[in-house]
Amino acid sequence: MYLSQFIDTIQPRNVVIPTFSMLSTKTSHRFQNFFNNESRTASNLATVLWHIISYCPKYTSILVNSRNYKRNPFPKKEQYIINNKGKYNLLVFDSKFKQETPLLIPVELTRNEAKQGYIKWKKATQKIVKSTNLKTRSTSEIYGRLANQVDENFAYDMLKNYPLDIIIASKESQLNLTAGYTSSSPMGISLTANGKQTSTAGAIATDVNGDLGVTVSYHSIEDSQGQIPIGKNIWVDGKKATITSVDIISDSCFATYNNQNIQIPNVIIGLKGPLSGQSPRQYDSVDFYGLKSGSKNSIVQGWSMEIPFVQPYTQLKVITDPDTNPGDSGAALIDSDDHIIGFAFYRTGVGARVRYSTWIWADSVFKAHNII
Repeated sequence: MYLSQFIDTIQPRNVVIPTFSMLSTKTSHRFQNFFNNESRTASNLATVLWHIISYCPKYTSILVNSRNYKRNPFPKKEQYIINNKGKYNLLVFDSKFKQETPLLIPVELTRNEAKQGYIKWKKATQKIVKSTNLKTRSTSEIYGRLANQVDENFAYDMLKNYPLDIIIASKESQLNLTAGYTSSSPMGISLTANGKQTSTAGAIATDVNGDLGVTVSYHSIEDSQGQIPIGKNIWVDGKKATITSVDIISDSCFATYNNQNIQIPNVIIGLKGPLSGQSPRQYDSVDFYGLKSGSKNSIVQGWSMEIPFVQPYTQLKVITDPDTNPGDSGAALIDSDDHIIGFAFYRTGVGARVRYSTWIWADSVFKAHNII
């Protein structure tokens, strides 16, 4: 079943109080003034709320912020903010959890516990904003402005009227999105001049030296030892390019064209660049062009709780309907506002009970390679 269908089978612990609106708090009103968009406001309120919950000692052990991706881009636990019957619950896929029926853990905080979580979250946010480097400054400054709009009673007031759950479910097997095709694509990647195209280039961008290039998925071009040497050559629609930057955490590389005067395809989507400083919208209609799938539409079903912060050894992802196929690795996912929000990573394997596709958060890729 699709992830959305799986989520629909889960009955939340409590229903939302009919007279209460997620957009009716003081913090909500401030967010609405900032975004001027209800769906964007709701998604970002949910993100901030879960950030605060994650700093409450009662739930820290469950919501482990995994930072050990140095050599493992496929962690044993993944967590996504999803919409479960009108509630922005947290779905945790855990490889150690073997039960078919998901486990629901209610989020219950006293006013004092919620306030403690808020204080720790606010301090952590301020620290990140102050210590940020040039790569992450724009993201942190935007989120920092949002954080200043949050009052200390926000989490308690929300949870009192808008009860949330942590949903633990078994982690599904994963399908690599690399394959071999002889058909030509404007953004198809091959490892030799006349070889089969195996994956899809994502975004056309320039690096700090002003050199033109493309983003490429790491797992689609790594060697048998799982390595990608700087200087490795690839071909983008037959045009030679050289790997100049590698980042395994974001499963990405940047390759610059050998001929900088090259004629590239007309770019008509994703012109606003990566979405930064805020979370994507729940159920947003998104588009991508993959080597195998061609032009295709999908729907955002959730996103990593840590978004929008891009921190070392933290892998951020967006989750959608299972619309990617082998050969689509690296394809750019474009939201309804023409922002790039992700690059194709993996989808659940053949026979998986719950089917979905995952995308590496685009902002993390742009920052990893310092590209614009």
